Amino acid sequence: MSVNVEEIMDEIRADIKAKGYKSDMLSFDDVSGRSSSVTGYDAEEFKGIVSYLNAFSTVPVSTPIGGNPIIVFIKKIIRKLTRVTVRPVVDHQSEYNAYTARAFGMVKCYIDNSYAIAELEQKLSDTEKRLESALNDIERLSKEIRELKCSE
Repeated sequence: MSVNVEEIMDEIRADIKAKGYKSDMLSFDDVSGRSSSVTGYDAEEFKGIVSYLNAFSTVPVSTPIGGNPIIVFIKKIIRKLTRVTVRPVVDHQSEYNAYTARAFGMVKCYIDNSYAIAELEQKLSDTEKRLESALNDIERLSKEIRELKCSE
């Protein structure tokens, strides 16, 4: 069986023309949803992503089967036959996901610690400036006291 891409494209173009779509209408950029582009660091968003990774790092080996009892029976047989090959792949993926979630957790801690250190360094700098100002005031006042004692 051969696939004629040009025929398929002609059908798509005809469908677009029949529905009246124009090229200036909706584009993929206009569709809201999860975007992979990063515009900057957002602490709350990063915290949410790390929580999501931790919550969903384990891949389930199987999902519930429902519907027609005959189809359920056949799917269970297929599941048992493929479990030997599927289980190791799922286990490896879950392990990879767990390590990824752990690594992102460590990155979050590192970022949080970096912000805390930067905040402490700023407080230290402010305190040093205030101390220097206080020492200058003490020196100035001491000089004034000495001058007053000398003028008596």
